[in-house]
Amino acid sequence: PAPADPAIAYINNSNLMVMNADGSNQTVIATADNAYSIKYPSWSPDAHSIVFCGTIGGLRGMWIVGVSVVNGKITVSNLHRVTINLIGNPAWTKWSPVGDQIVFVNLAPNVNDPNIYLIPSTGGTPTVVYTAATTGPSPTSAGCEFPTFNRDATKLVFIEVSDGVNAPRNLNVFDLGTRAVTTVVPFGSNLGERTLAWSRNGDRIAYAY
Repeated sequence: PAPADPAIAYINNSNLMVMNADGSNQTVIATADNAYSIKYPSWSPDAHSIVFCGTIGGLRGMWIVGVSVVNGKITVSNLHRVTINLIGNPAWTKWSPVGDQIVFVNLAPNVNDPNIYLIPSTGGTPTVVYTAATTGPSPTSAGCEFPTFNRDATKLVFIEVSDGVNAPRNLNVFDLGTRAVTTVVPFGSNLGERTLAWSRNGDRIAYAY
């Protein structure tokens, strides 16, 4: 079935916006301090909230904002910064399809953080669920990108960049229950813009590399 409106969250310069599936009812949800500093919007499974990363009021971090429709008008509520007990900047936020957790990567200043984290949607202490390989000569260059839940939130797909200039890069699937990791596509040492997404029914993965 078609998603309920507002159906689409998107970024326009310094604004996080939503709109109906037909492009109507375009509404500003949040405004960042600087153009293009808002990134990685992700709907909650009940479609009542959006998590995103950005700098608002001089505070950089992970934010959640409520979105509802009142008398046909999109209404914003409870914009708040999620408390994360880490030094760094969250990135690639994705809400769990189950609704209780958010997955993210921490872009730490000066040193890359090789971990993928889960945090309750209410904030708190993040839990490390996976750590990129850091066995080479440049351990600070290891990291993970685009962690994304599958349909039932039992697995994560992500891109792993091991440490070192010529380190391997892989598209991995990680089982949150067994902690088993499977390399689905080995990219070798090729560089390039990367992104990925899991299909809605969970049987396929689309990626660009």
